[in-house]
Amino acid sequence: MVLGRIAYVGIQASVLTPIKRYIDVRRSAWVYSMWPGYLERNLSLKKMQMYFNEQGCAFHYLHTSGHARLSDLKRFVEALQPKTLIPIHTYHPNLFQDFFSNVQTVENGERIEIQ
Repeated sequence: MVLGRIAYVGIQASVLTPIKRYIDVRRSAWVYSMWPGYLERNLSLKKMQMYFNEQGCAFHYLHTSGHARLSDLKRFVEALQPKTLIPIHTYHPNLFQDFFSNVQTVENGERIEIQ
């Protein structure tokens, strides 16, 4: 998404080569929102950070959690009113049935038909 001179791009470190080729990051800012330890442990992220630093791209750390609270999930489901709720990225999908009436659990790799 580009708004004037502001762009938001969700990227993975593996796309550094196309970034170097097609995107001018010199007057940009990188807002990093994952655990800071990944920057120390992940070689691809280190390379991306070094490249952005070399280009004068500003770095900002803003932690966000990928873990929603139950109250947020309830408000989200209430607002969307989905016909079926399929929990993903969770170790305990069966627990959703304690809080929502329209839950369908699916095993990893299982195919389902969406209408």
